[in-house]
Amino acid sequence: DVSLFGWLMPSYTMVFSAFRDPVERLISSFHYGISYGANRPGQVKTCHLPNVKAWKKTVASAKANNTKEYNSLMRTYLRSCVDAIDNTYVAFLDPLTKNVSVALDHLEKYVIVGLTSDISGTLERWKNLTLRTCRDHDKYRWIRRALADSVKNSGERLNEGLVGHEDNGDATSSVTATFKETELDMLDADLKDLVRKYTSGD
Repeated sequence: DVSLFGWLMPSYTMVFSAFRDPVERLISSFHYGISYGANRPGQVKTCHLPNVKAWKKTVASAKANNTKEYNSLMRTYLRSCVDAIDNTYVAFLDPLTKNVSVALDHLEKYVIVGLTSDISGTLERWKNLTLRTCRDHDKYRWIRRALADSVKNSGERLNEGLVGHEDNGDATSSVTATFKETELDMLDADLKDLVRKYTSGD
């Protein structure tokens, strides 16, 4: 929320954000039972899912064994958790009006964008940019070493998490497409339309 800059946050805040394919993000949110969306601090709405503790296991079982139940669970999620999935990136960038044009303007002005499909390259670019901004710092050498270690460790953990979506361990760049297309193919036509609706702005 850029209205926080110069108030709760420094005036010249550097925002790093790694974006994911919007459809894959929605489907992943469904699988993991993500119950909170994007909004101003203190105004984030949450949804309530049945059997929330067992949600992830229930969805995984339905995906493997029962397409009808999988669709039913998706309907429950889309109905109950609109605030968590409705064009989340737009809401993140413009929580006040959720206007796509305003969101794009904020994206260009305030956000240093990365992609989860290229997380290693994203972390490397963020590291280099951070180092350029603090090259005159007294502890620059320490910062450089700390960032190098952090990027290496974070990249390994994130890549492991993304590849974990795919049983055959394909490269990260192929995981997004496979994960998204497999789940979309299982959905009824009306659910596919809702997924498109809730990701169209993103």
